[in-house]
Amino acid sequence: MPDEQKIQKNQPHMAWNGNNENHEDHDILDKNIPAPEKVVKNIENNDLNQEIIAVQALVKTGLAKNKNDGKAPVLDRDESVIQQVRDGKISDMTPVMGDFMASRLKYFCDNVDLDHPDIQHIIRDGFQPDSKFNGILREMMAFTMLPNLKDMPLVSNILRESFVKEKSTKDIRVTVYKPHIRTLRTKESREEARSKKTFKEIPIKEWMEKTRDPSQYPNGFSLFVRFNESHTEEIKLNELRAASMIDHGLTALAASFKKRNELINAFVGENYSAFIKIKMLDAAIILAKIHGAIFREEYSNIFYPRKMFAKSCFWLEPQTVYAATVMDANLEIAKDEVGEPLKQRKITVKECMLPDTFMLKPRAYPIHEFKVPCPDHVRESLDLVEAHPDMSDKAMFDQFWVVVPGIALAAEMNEYTMQNGKVWVVAKPDKTAEIYQSASDAERSLDFRLTADGLLCPVVLGEKDGKCYFLTYWN
Repeated sequence: MPDEQKIQKNQPHMAWNGNNENHEDHDILDKNIPAPEKVVKNIENNDLNQEIIAVQALVKTGLAKNKNDGKAPVLDRDESVIQQVRDGKISDMTPVMGDFMASRLKYFCDNVDLDHPDIQHIIRDGFQPDSKFNGILREMMAFTMLPNLKDMPLVSNILRESFVKEKSTKDIRVTVYKPHIRTLRTKESREEARSKKTFKEIPIKEWMEKTRDPSQYPNGFSLFVRFNESHTEEIKLNELRAASMIDHGLTALAASFKKRNELINAFVGENYSAFIKIKMLDAAIILAKIHGAIFREEYSNIFYPRKMFAKSCFWLEPQTVYAATVMDANLEIAKDEVGEPLKQRKITVKECMLPDTFMLKPRAYPIHEFKVPCPDHVRESLDLVEAHPDMSDKAMFDQFWVVVPGIALAAEMNEYTMQNGKVWVVAKPDKTAEIYQSASDAERSLDFRLTADGLLCPVVLGEKDGKCYFLTYWN
């Protein structure tokens, strides 16, 4: 270990008030969730533990059910012209349709599963023998076989301009340009396409400024479980209660029951093959609630109490020495005597005050970026929706997201001025620490660690056409 580097925290700060404020939550969850019979591994919060077990029991039964009877019909298509595109060269097709269209059309014919139910409208309008697009494509492929096509630039240009600007075939061309990931033929090609997505932060500032009412959100995710219809019983019961209140002249109470039904219907109003749509922001707020977050209206923010993370202490404490490891390969803090970057440092923290709370900062990760071993039940769920009976044993979703109710690291607690700039330091319970180049890198690493330690429990969402649907808990 190189010589110790003593550094002073940027400045001490006042401890935040960690007193939780009570909010009267309107529980719009179904009341018929089966009682948990076991404990989720690593989850120490008993209420959260029960919520996870209860929802997972519903997920297991609902995910595999079929909504549709039998497989969707596969339409006839002009296999001869499709095969011509597959066998053709992009360089031969470019003169009559342009390089971009030629490359995308070939990719479409080579990689898209033309039996997928979600591609049949394109087959109907674009690749059936009597469709206009197919007729144009057949003749254009015939042009590509002409030996002297390159000697006819004027004609080629007219054909190309006509093909890519034809209004009646625009919808077909758009799908050919960028087919939905779920319609790709192989799992490998789908995973490759999904890997191009990266993590994103879920903004909550606007929610706090406009809504600030967590009581309008469920206290869990049972409402979003596929084929869980128990909320319909809640709606009927609320209707009876409202009618009874009106009979007794209690209009205000009647209005409250009607409001509860409006909230339920607002959350379950849209579904896809019985999967319930949910926004990432809504998922993040619900996760914050069930993790025991503090909703502080006057600060326009949401906080976790520090004691919630005592098992996996990540803040640096005063009068403590940490053996720190540089986690970023391109981050150079100092050099040794032969000029090589040092990857180990000693950090001494002097006087500072600890915050009582940490601010919520939710993030969504494409599943390939979530660096926590994928649990068996999540992998089984993903495998099922990658070949679901309701989609003729084809993939149902374009992307999978892991929504984490993470935290924001405070500059006062984690940002340090070193020899060549500021770095972010995250402590570990064994009095070691990790050094990161940015707050974002440090916070994402902490998401993975707190999930693995059972202190945060994310949810997994499936995305189709830009909309997300609840699948399962991660833990």
